[in-house]
Amino acid sequence: MKLPALSQKNINILAGWLMFAIGSLVYILTTEPTAPLWDCPEYTATAVKLEVGHPPGAPLFQMMGAVISNMFDVDPTRIAFMMNVFACLAGGVAIMLLLWVITYFGKRIVGKNWGELSTPTFAAVIGSGVVGSAAILFSDTFWFNATESEVYSLANTFTVLVFYCAIRWADGFGRPRNNKWLILIALLVGLAPGVHFMGMLGVPAVVMIYYFKTAEKKITAKRFILANLVAAAILVLIFGAIFPFLINSFGAADIFMVNTLGAPFHTGTILWAVLLTGVCVFLLWWSRKEGWIAVNTTVLALMFIVIGFSCYLMIPIRSNANTPINENNPSTSAGLDYYFSREQYGSSPILYGPSYNARPDMSDPYIIGDPIYEPDNETGRYEVVDHGLSIRYLPQYMNVFPRVSNDRPDYAKNYQALTGLKEGEIPSFGDNLYFFLTYQLGYMNMRYFLWNFAGRQNDYQGNGEPHKGNWISGIAPLDAMRLGPQDAQADYMKDNKALNKYYFLPLLLGLIGLYFHFKRKDQDAYATFLFFLITGVGITLYTNNPPYEPRERDYALVTSFWTFGVWIGLGVLALYTWLKKYVAQRQKLALSLGISA
Repeated sequence: MKLPALSQKNINILAGWLMFAIGSLVYILTTEPTAPLWDCPEYTATAVKLEVGHPPGAPLFQMMGAVISNMFDVDPTRIAFMMNVFACLAGGVAIMLLLWVITYFGKRIVGKNWGELSTPTFAAVIGSGVVGSAAILFSDTFWFNATESEVYSLANTFTVLVFYCAIRWADGFGRPRNNKWLILIALLVGLAPGVHFMGMLGVPAVVMIYYFKTAEKKITAKRFILANLVAAAILVLIFGAIFPFLINSFGAADIFMVNTLGAPFHTGTILWAVLLTGVCVFLLWWSRKEGWIAVNTTVLALMFIVIGFSCYLMIPIRSNANTPINENNPSTSAGLDYYFSREQYGSSPILYGPSYNARPDMSDPYIIGDPIYEPDNETGRYEVVDHGLSIRYLPQYMNVFPRVSNDRPDYAKNYQALTGLKEGEIPSFGDNLYFFLTYQLGYMNMRYFLWNFAGRQNDYQGNGEPHKGNWISGIAPLDAMRLGPQDAQADYMKDNKALNKYYFLPLLLGLIGLYFHFKRKDQDAYATFLFFLITGVGITLYTNNPPYEPRERDYALVTSFWTFGVWIGLGVLALYTWLKKYVAQRQKLALSLGISA
């Protein structure tokens, strides 16, 4: 018995929307009635009145938040709640997309399209999507993220939407106008900084999906490695070159026109925008005339990246309106350059830099950076008000892979306690690697991961103590080996509402799904695994967490947890596939429903 093709496809679509409705409802019913802690009040205030918040800004988030919070003529006392609802809806969309990603991979694994699946197999595929998406819907970090008016709920949705669009492109490969998905991805990548930079982290997975689909049987080890390098290079190019170039070039053009040619402020910005638009339009016309499809698509993608990135125009426009909150006053393109680059925060070394106890080279202690310009309305010119400065350290303190690197005095004792370094001792490469593996990857990544898929001890801020903020499994002997007997804690600790015990079941199901995915569709599995790594380990590498943080940072890793939900869902399909051979044909539907339940 087979359901009609349209029916199977539509049931899949309806299942996704059902998970969106359930997720959004759960999140709205459990969100706070007012603004949560940390940055949420600032984001709420700057969104509702389109004001200028802290660098590098979140203009798209603010504009969308302004629409949501003012949509229903809300009582001003309910605006903060409506901003939370905005995050709830974004979380619901991510859950919907997760179901569709799981069912896409599921039907790829069974090797059939919608309409070709037997009823038991179709039930298993849909069931895997429901289980995987429900596991993330109710997971600790995702649930918390989806109920507060921070940027991370929407940023996660943007990131997974990029991944979803990539598999939609792969699903329609060879069909007319299928490259529209690539153009949509480019637009999303351009829009992403308007919410959070993490929205671009889907790019390497997109590149690998593109490579696997276009290379077909020409895949070799050498080409595979090269494709990974290209994927990394494209991400670095977009994040480290295209966006900074756009901002910097507009600032430089305006400074040149104002200071050299005596033009009014913003003249250079406008002329440079016209010039770039003209160049892009010419390249589109020329490539279309010559029939260069790849060039035409590339130019079109770059244009849509710029179109998406143009949401940043809101920042100087609103800054010129002198809004009550106007941090850094980025009223010109030159000011926007400084604002966007977050220069006031400094930088954290990633691949090469000083150790935490590095000493400056007193013979030449400062590296003079680029001048910082601000407009002077009296002179009608841009005036240099400062120079970017950084410290030149003695070479013996410079390290490859500098993890033990934050020079704040209050971190020194923690570095020493966690690595065994003595005061004044320069960290070696081994010390940096040890700190990365044990603290950054173990405590600030794997601990959060296991919160969601093994269990969580409580919601107290964890700084390495055995009774605060750890992961637990619910298996008493195993937990006691690591943390001591959990039943010996005070009642207020044992009764903490954040206590969850999953007994490793979601983790085991996800690991089964990971194995099954690689065994059946290794290319799909690799692209997904790369997405999981970059949104997890990649973020940990980039943020270079010091010991200890002022708050838990699990929210930054939420997309990697979402990705693990793909394998939780495929774990259900794996169990069905392995067990169905042992049951009669008429019992397979009951088996698929039973496993999903």
